[in-house]
Amino acid sequence: MTTNRIAYDTNVSAQVQSDIQALAAHLETLIAARQADVNQAMADFRADGVDTEYQAVETRWTAAADEVKAIIALVRTTLATNDDTATTAATSARNAVQSIG
Repeated sequence: MTTNRIAYDTNVSAQVQSDIQALAAHLETLIAARQADVNQAMADFRADGVDTEYQAVETRWTAAADEVKAIIALVRTTLATNDDTATTAATSARNAVQSIG
């Protein structure tokens, strides 16, 4: 890419989005599996004071996992918006050039 030139490659964007989607799906699967495992373990776990303390830890972990999922959603939205913006800009540029002649 040359200096002072703006370029957007939709093929590269599609590949990056695919890679990020795969990573995000894997993260979401791991979060869901962990939550299911914890729920199953905690269903019959009792230890004086320990189960309450552990539940507090799990509450914090769940909040962190929810933040990760929110970030994933934001990344997905941002990537889609970038593609839409690039497509709109390319169309506007094409129309501007065509109207010159």
